[in-house]
Amino acid sequence: MARGADEPPAGSGGSRAQHDPARARALARELGIEVDAEGCLPGASFFFVKSEGRLELRDRLEPRGHGACVDFSAFARRPRRGALAKREPLARAFHGCLTILDATAGLGQDAFLLAVSGHSVTAVERSAPLAALLADGLGRALEDPALAPHLAATLRVVTGDARNVLAAAEPAPDAVYLDPMFPQKRHASALARKAMRIVRELAGEDLDSAELFAAALRRARLRVVVKRPRGAPYLAGTPDVEYGGKLVRYDAYLTANRRHLAALWGVGAAL
Repeated sequence: MARGADEPPAGSGGSRAQHDPARARALARELGIEVDAEGCLPGASFFFVKSEGRLELRDRLEPRGHGACVDFSAFARRPRRGALAKREPLARAFHGCLTILDATAGLGQDAFLLAVSGHSVTAVERSAPLAALLADGLGRALEDPALAPHLAATLRVVTGDARNVLAAAEPAPDAVYLDPMFPQKRHASALARKAMRIVRELAGEDLDSAELFAAALRRARLRVVVKRPRGAPYLAGTPDVEYGGKLVRYDAYLTANRRHLAALWGVGAAL
């Protein structure tokens, strides 16, 4: 992206997010994303800005500061470059799965964790603005010597409807990962709350979760894993295996079991 689109780092001056409509329109045009005359996403107050070399979505109605972005660099300072320990629930949920299609990638944190843990991950996001943030974050990570060797061949970003991506996937992925929107944690930081508010408004309420689950079950070779808040109802009935954490759990639906039951019940067409 053009360095000329960079904005100075956020500071103390001004009561609102710095907003230059012409600059925002130019950056959106470069990204191939439609915006209105003010440079904001249609029907919203969010606009793109390039700040400190990274792409961000900010809200022009919010106090000045950082908005939503994807920055994997913090993981480079963690043990194992952010790779999951084998005992962690997310790692256990995908044990034995080499290829994973993350059907609801969002800002990509789980896709990144799985990729640096040795899985080959396709991160699918249907919201073009969110996918642009994710692609920007991945591009910068691939320029980081500490992260590039762990991501170059293990993580890719696709913009589109996961149902269509799944239907066209050859070969089919070992596992499909679904992370439907659920209520935000009350103790999240102010920055996290701001980013998640933007994600929620752009990604929507995931009203098609059941349809997406059915598409995932049709195509996943081994399992479909659904992330849920601990104590929340199941998305698609009782899973075959649950991997619980302190705040969330991962419900695993083994596709061989599900397809066998569907055949017995005579509902194969529904899957």
